[in-house]
Amino acid sequence: RLCCCVPGVVLFSLVGVLGVTPFLCPAAFLTLTAVLSAISLGWTANMGVACVFGARRLRQCTTVDWHSKLVQLQEEYTEDSDVLHVVILPNYKEDEKMLLQTLEGIAESPMARSCIRVVLAMEEREGAAAEAKASRLIARMADRFANICATYHPADLPGDLVGKSSNTQWAYRHALQRYSAKLNQFDASRVFVTVGDADTLWHDQYFSYIAYDGLCMP
Repeated sequence: RLCCCVPGVVLFSLVGVLGVTPFLCPAAFLTLTAVLSAISLGWTANMGVACVFGARRLRQCTTVDWHSKLVQLQEEYTEDSDVLHVVILPNYKEDEKMLLQTLEGIAESPMARSCIRVVLAMEEREGAAAEAKASRLIARMADRFANICATYHPADLPGDLVGKSSNTQWAYRHALQRYSAKLNQFDASRVFVTVGDADTLWHDQYFSYIAYDGLCMP
């Protein structure tokens, strides 16, 4: 708790010092202002350079056929190299059309039908509307994934705070139970859990890249 107070204490102390030093010691005020300006300028320049290099690297990565590289790597592997993706989408009173677009984006992955299992993490407090929405989405997208299901996070769990984190945890535990038989067939290093928002749009090579990167790890 004390550590959480440190940033606020530093910030307000600095503001107080800047408010007092012009009257007590103008030279100190000018020095402090110059130092802070230099730090701010340096941070801004660093972020600008990082953004340029990051955008360049991102563009380079999106031109690679990661799924082909993954398939080639799996063929060269001496051990079992199958992977499993579990995608959790926590949501509450989200627009059904938006959720459908998110699911369709995930389904664009070449791995969707064979390796991707989607969990629609609904909130029980949304009521019958959540069940109806999930049922329609599952019926529409069932043939696009290895599996798709819905969970309903109870609103009255003791000691449980209502929110995205608790909903995600509930969905994760449900996924462990639902897919336990399948998960037992995989080494933990080949199971990838991804959590996204209801409006997240993934690149169609994203899941292939994650799997490729994971298999390349020592």
